[in-house]
Amino acid sequence: MTEQAKAAKPKTASKLIEAGAQVVGTGAGQIDPLQALNNVVEAGREYLTLRENQKTKREEIDAYRVLESERIRAAERVLSEYFRQVFAERAQNFDELWRRLDEAAEQGQDARVSETLLAIVSLAQK
Repeated sequence: MTEQAKAAKPKTASKLIEAGAQVVGTGAGQIDPLQALNNVVEAGREYLTLRENQKTKREEIDAYRVLESERIRAAERVLSEYFRQVFAERAQNFDELWRRLDEAAEQGQDARVSETLLAIVSLAQK
């Protein structure tokens, strides 16, 4: 067994990487296969960690979306009843605007949601 081969029998992972560099060499045009493997493994770990973090963030955002949607619907019911009582003559207009707001929100049409909310506020301010 050569001296280089003896040097390639380390007892720990870090020594394995160091020994691989000594056996294969790290000069110009030479490859360190253990370091390359280590880089691939590390990149894979980072990807999995990032993926899990992003999945968690998406779940948090979805839960927040559901919660806020319910909160908006509850406020809508309260306001709708209030508007019916205070603005009885405009109740039909408010009903139509609330219907349009729900439809726009369900279809994810943010611009239409904004426009409808402005129309509701405008009608309430009259």
